[in-house]
Amino acid sequence: MSTFVTSGFVLRASGFRQNDRLYTLFTERRGKVEAVAISSRKILSKLSPHLVPFAKLELMIASGRRYDKIAGATVQQFFLKPPYHLPTAMLGTSILEITDALTVASEPEQKIFANLEVHLAQLKYLSYKSEGWRLKARSLLGRYIYKLLKITGLAIQVTRCSSCQGELAEPVIFSFKEHSFFHQQCLAKQPNIFTLNNEDLSYLHALASFAEPPDKELPQALLAFLIDYVQGQAGRAIYTLKVLRSIL
Repeated sequence: MSTFVTSGFVLRASGFRQNDRLYTLFTERRGKVEAVAISSRKILSKLSPHLVPFAKLELMIASGRRYDKIAGATVQQFFLKPPYHLPTAMLGTSILEITDALTVASEPEQKIFANLEVHLAQLKYLSYKSEGWRLKARSLLGRYIYKLLKITGLAIQVTRCSSCQGELAEPVIFSFKEHSFFHQQCLAKQPNIFTLNNEDLSYLHALASFAEPPDKELPQALLAFLIDYVQGQAGRAIYTLKVLRSIL
């Protein structure tokens, strides 16, 4: 049985057999992997206290026939510690769930790992006592979503109309059916569309170029569009995003 050591993050955990847990991890060396932590549901488990969310872990993973096994785990760095501020924890959980939904197993991607680490690290700087928490959280989530879409090849072209190829200018329509942006006059009336104004477009252009976003909050309507787009790409509803939508 071969083993490897890697840094990684816990994306998800679920009960598995009587005393075990099945963990979905995003690792630096192997990308997304599923691995079983034997006896981790027991009170005296040595592994369970280290397999926590919102932390960068050092993992020793042993290859198995059906599932890999977690042979060891230690925390390298905490990005959030209990007791959690519930909305901030929900934001962090959304980042983990989005990563799980938009990635496939056993495809290493250093940029995804780095993007995950950078944005999780920013959670601890979100002061929930500040009136600006909601605006900063909205911006953090929007940046993370678009960068992940870009890395995974799921981002949409945001500079030209898909029909006439002219430069996009307000009003602009995104068609979920056509999976593209159009000038309003270039698209026949249809359901499942989203209309963007110039403020939305300028923010989307900044996200697409990885530039610093405009010196203003991420428009709430644009965040709602990104959330709908992510769920469409994932092919399922993402529960934490539905909750965050009501908070942000």
